[in-house]
Amino acid sequence: LESVELHWPGFDAVRIDRRVDSSVLCERDVWWLLGFWMAEGWTFRSTSISGSHAYQIFVAYNSETEWKFAEKVKRVVVQYFNRTVGVRERGKSGQLAWSCQQLYEFLRNEFGAGALNKRFPEWVKGLPENLLLAFLHGYWDGDGCLRGHRKSQVNFVSSSQNLIEGVSDALRRLGIFGAVKWLRSQKIEATIRGRKTTSNVAYELNISTAISRELLRFWGCAEEMFVRRARRSTYSDV
Repeated sequence: LESVELHWPGFDAVRIDRRVDSSVLCERDVWWLLGFWMAEGWTFRSTSISGSHAYQIFVAYNSETEWKFAEKVKRVVVQYFNRTVGVRERGKSGQLAWSCQQLYEFLRNEFGAGALNKRFPEWVKGLPENLLLAFLHGYWDGDGCLRGHRKSQVNFVSSSQNLIEGVSDALRRLGIFGAVKWLRSQKIEATIRGRKTTSNVAYELNISTAISRELLRFWGCAEEMFVRRARRSTYSDV
């Protein structure tokens, strides 16, 4: 895993008690977090009046259907990054936020910024299988669902063609094949309750029922995952 750890940024300017060792990239839960951030997260650098910077990482979630994922994010951040996670909820919309310069730089350098510009790095496709599966699992927890007949097919969604094709490549490396197609072939603008909204072009990757069951077994998901996912097929442009 030494080649994987080389991608982790080191900052001498970061206080020694706030530094995060590159060994975090050897942890399955960290890769789940990175996958979930890929689906639901973004970064932001703020500057104070004194000129100091705060390197913030955000993750969005549905407080009714994704609260277990939010709890897992908080646990992983505290355990592996030693950071306090802020929580903000309004109605069903939830948001987690924490600061970590190294993780901020890692996410922007390796995975890009903005829904349309996120990418799947080539080196990530070559991760050990357990870490790659954890990354894909996190992404699916954020922007995936079960569709098809009896809601039995694993489905990945993204507004980034580069990202969805990267997911497809990674799955092929694991012997899992799926079909990428348009979910929305053009941008859609609408007004909901007096507020203008825009839905970007989007792509989806569908996996057959038989292979979906095998993939869920790889992830260690119980059969009731089919029932839970059948009730949720949302997608957000993050």
